[in-house]
Amino acid sequence: MNTFNTQHLALKTTLLSAVLACSLADSAWAAPAKSWNLSRDIMMSSSASSFGPNNVWTLMYTPNGNTSPSGYIPFNTYTNNYSGTTLHGWLNGSVTPSVFLAPSDLPVSGGTYFAGIAMLHPSPTQEAVVRWTSPISGTIKILVRVSDANGFCGDGASWQIYKNASLKAAGAFANSWTEGHTQALSLKMAVGHKLYFKVNAKGANHQCDSTYMDILITNP
Repeated sequence: MNTFNTQHLALKTTLLSAVLACSLADSAWAAPAKSWNLSRDIMMSSSASSFGPNNVWTLMYTPNGNTSPSGYIPFNTYTNNYSGTTLHGWLNGSVTPSVFLAPSDLPVSGGTYFAGIAMLHPSPTQEAVVRWTSPISGTIKILVRVSDANGFCGDGASWQIYKNASLKAAGAFANSWTEGHTQALSLKMAVGHKLYFKVNAKGANHQCDSTYMDILITNP
């Protein structure tokens, strides 16, 4: 099993163990836990760019030069033949920026796109964005695994997490099939508050910038 698969499985196992431990410890008093997982919810969605319970997830992109969330635009095109493959893709009439997903493992030059994990790909000047709109008020836990999905070429990519217009986490990774980062956050949210998970090209080089973005949000 390669490094990414090993890390991804370990992360999922750790998340499940933590959730189960908390649930069992407080089972006599706790309300039902709520969770939202981008990869799970997108796999269960239709072709729409907004999906999940209460349409909490929206797949978007930034117009050229626009850094204000109010200007982000939902993708308007869906295809189950993205870039001439079996990939499912959300885009705006061009290959990038885009969000896409492999319904089954798909070999690509030098590696594999793994099934069921959302991937974001920016253009040289436009970011690919996933928005989560909070349906609750309270504290949420966020666990994000960001990693390079295509180490065949390019110089890696950059990523950011915003709550509304406030930057909460950011990073970058070098070009590699396994290079990535795991980010944990705890944030207070109100109904309608938004989280933005963004991927952009480093130095305007967007070649092979396909980026895994596996997001788990829980409450409590």
